[in-house]
Parts: sequence; structure tokens; C-alpha cells
Amino acid sequence: MSNLLLRLVPTGALRDLSPGDTPRVTTMELFFDLVYVFTIIQLSTTFLSMRAGLEPWSM
Repeated sequence: MSNLLLRLVPTGALRDLSPGDTPRVTTMELFFDLVYVFTIIQLSTTFLSMRAGLEPWSM
């Protein structure tokens, strides 16, 4: 299974870790995490404000 995975996934995107190394987070990964959180916050705020705006008309 491991050999099949190495053939299917380009190895340039993977980082080699020595047995004693701990995985480190890159700046790009942190940036996309922030973008994801910001998007979720914006969508939830928009959804809640739209729902609150429509509540007086629902009976």
C-alpha cells in the first residue's frame, strides 16, 4: 500500500521527517487556517443577521 501511495501522490508536496523530528506548521498552512476561520465567522454572522431580520415575518 505504501508503494502505491508514493506512486500516486507527488512527493514534492510531502515533507520527510526523521524519526526524532516533530512536524512543524508552515506559514502557508496558518494563513489558510485563518482564511477558513474568517470565512466561517463571516458566513455565520450573515446567516444569523438574515435569520433575525426574517423572524418578525414568520408566524
